[in-house]
Amino acid sequence: MRVLHLSADFPDPVEAAKTKAVKALVDRTAEQFDHRVISLNRRFPGVASFASKILRNPGQPLPETQFGEFPYGTTAIYPAPPRGILHRTMLERLADEIAHTVLREEKPDLIVGHKLTVEGFCAYRIARRLGVPYALVLQGDTDQKILSARPDLRAHLGKVFHEAAWVFPFSPWSLISVESYLGKRSGPTTMLPCIPAIEDITPPQVNDSYLLSVFHLKSASRKNLKAIMEAQRINRTEGRHYDLRIIGGGSEEDWANARALTASDTHTTLAGERDAADVRSEMAGATGFVLPSKRETFGMVFIEALFCGLPIIYPSGTAVDGLFDYAPFAIGVDPEDYSALAKAMTKLVENEAELKATLADWQLSEDALRFNGTAIGDAFAEGLRGAVGQGASGALS
Repeated sequence: MRVLHLSADFPDPVEAAKTKAVKALVDRTAEQFDHRVISLNRRFPGVASFASKILRNPGQPLPETQFGEFPYGTTAIYPAPPRGILHRTMLERLADEIAHTVLREEKPDLIVGHKLTVEGFCAYRIARRLGVPYALVLQGDTDQKILSARPDLRAHLGKVFHEAAWVFPFSPWSLISVESYLGKRSGPTTMLPCIPAIEDITPPQVNDSYLLSVFHLKSASRKNLKAIMEAQRINRTEGRHYDLRIIGGGSEEDWANARALTASDTHTTLAGERDAADVRSEMAGATGFVLPSKRETFGMVFIEALFCGLPIIYPSGTAVDGLFDYAPFAIGVDPEDYSALAKAMTKLVENEAELKATLADWQLSEDALRFNGTAIGDAFAEGLRGAVGQGASGALS
């Protein structure tokens, strides 16, 4: 079965540092399907070039798209303006160019668009041109931002969403968010958490040691380091002093910004970049994990922390929200409510033994198995086969 993946978040020779969430799904199911990835990279060539070479040919495939080969398939560098200008137009013209150039002699059995509001435009158009079904992955953050900012695109995105043969939300909140804009979906849907980099389970240990956070320092604003430090300050003024360790590297500017935010708290340490083995060791030795991000599509680091025996604080309404309802070891907080975050951090410290006891039980449960890479891969494979069975919903008019 030939599966064509369209993804702007796949590590490739153009940008190797992209997230590995989509790559993990492809790798995990590589023995079951003939996967081909078209890795999308947007570039703006400048106003003059864009206007003279691209806009003068409206409705035609993009003449400036640069295609290349890499082990997983094809890289595509396509021209488009920033800030969502001509967003749908450029993606649909890219879709025509892919169909015309890359897929001229190759017809997949299924197309997968790895975000509704970006790759979904391409998947929908190519699928209808070729007469094959398509599936969608809902990643949450980007889909929510575009649906909120672009009401003019919602009618068409509603067709893309509802006519998909199968939909794979990363988390419950991703589906809830999309349906709040586009209406409740009646077609098949499979919840698909991200495959964690750490899959082996380490039983919790009561350490009475330090709270831990892990993120790249360039993302300090989005990961809400300010909120963490405000919570530290609130606890400090009330006589509670908690050691906090932050793992993550960055540029000199990233380090300078992080030092400025943490300088007032002598109990907070910037521990720098660590490899996977060191991160796992730090997690196993910590009291609790804290990451109240402002925006978070899923955050596989939360699952990795739980697998390492670490209770977590996550941002309510995003990330893993909806996956751990009523679980005492997973505490959701409003990322803008510093007082609530301070109380949650206090709970991780003062109730460490109790929380880790319930986490130990969860690690041995059926519920924990659904976050194992094998289970996630199996669910993805089942959905892909089901999507082909649904068939195409119609040709492009």
